[in-house]
Amino acid sequence: MGTMGQAATNEQRVIRSGKSRKPAEVLAALDRLRQDCNVHVPPGLEGIRLPDGFSVVWTEVDIDTRQANQGGEVYNVSGGYTLATTAIERLTSAFGITWDTARSGRLDAGDHPYYCSYLAVGSYMGPDGMPVPVSGTNKTDLRDSMPGAEKFRNDKGEMNTKMLMQQRQHILSISESKARSRAYRKAVGMRAMPQKEIARPWVVFRIQITGETDDPRTQRIFESMIFQNALAARAALYGPPAMPPGQMARPQIVQAPIAIAQLPEHDADGVVADDYDNEPAPESAPRPQVQSTSQRQPPKRDSQPRGSAVWPWEPKRDGDPEKGTPLTEVPDGSLERLAKYCDKKAAEGGRFADRDAALAKEAWGILADRQDSGSIDDDPDDRGDDPDKY
Repeated sequence: MGTMGQAATNEQRVIRSGKSRKPAEVLAALDRLRQDCNVHVPPGLEGIRLPDGFSVVWTEVDIDTRQANQGGEVYNVSGGYTLATTAIERLTSAFGITWDTARSGRLDAGDHPYYCSYLAVGSYMGPDGMPVPVSGTNKTDLRDSMPGAEKFRNDKGEMNTKMLMQQRQHILSISESKARSRAYRKAVGMRAMPQKEIARPWVVFRIQITGETDDPRTQRIFESMIFQNALAARAALYGPPAMPPGQMARPQIVQAPIAIAQLPEHDADGVVADDYDNEPAPESAPRPQVQSTSQRQPPKRDSQPRGSAVWPWEPKRDGDPEKGTPLTEVPDGSLERLAKYCDKKAAEGGRFADRDAALAKEAWGILADRQDSGSIDDDPDDRGDDPDKY
């Protein structure tokens, strides 16, 4: 017998909750539930066909219909009985109302600690998928000798000071809750009820985006969009999802920039623009003293590899290599001229002093390598030691 009673209770609960996007099914559920339940429905819902992706969802809300003095959520007021704000908040959530915190807030200036006036502004989804605004106000006055404070006196006129101080301490949140309750009551037309009616089950209907349509392909697209939006909303609140246990996020590897020796600068046309392009013409350039093989004193060869530097000038004299020719392929005479010129420029300082010094070092190193190997030509271009021929 107990099992049958439990099964009947479960079946009854299933009937009081469901969803559909077909007008006939929604009307049938409304007619059935209104017979023994308190039903709250968004205005204009009955008989309307919803857009694709939207459905009507109805939910039973658990409310303790005992009176407040017995631990329940029902209060005796003038004209009948009403629900406590805690019960109204659950109905509001099931109805789908969201509160606009930017437009809601305190209306008074906060001059008195025991007085508060509050405006609650929110909205819920209408049958056409558009938001329907709701609003409510409340004035909570707990100042001495005011009706809000006088209600804490008993029949003998004695003041419940402890309860009054608790109310005064939380006056802002109390006023906010009452303003939201008033907004919901206006939205659904809720009033004081007889005790017999308020004790019935409570069922709330709302419009919800479920992704359900008559086209299975479109429904899959909607469901994917809903899932992605849910992930984005969660990430906005709590950040990206954590890595599974045992896995670590791979750190991003950032490579250090590679230093390129003697990197030239370019102008807007892509042409190398540096002081090497302004080398003096042969007739005005100082003619270096050309030493014989026995007089040359190139520095000792170091351990750095050769071949990373190139000839920086366009050909301006007979026998000059092409610009960009590796220094390892430049004749000895031209290479020595380059080394001496760069030594001079480095000694003078300036914008390219470091690069001049490096280029001179490279040129002298190549000459040293050739001297060690015995490959230096004393007179590579038959111009001898006469500086006027350079």
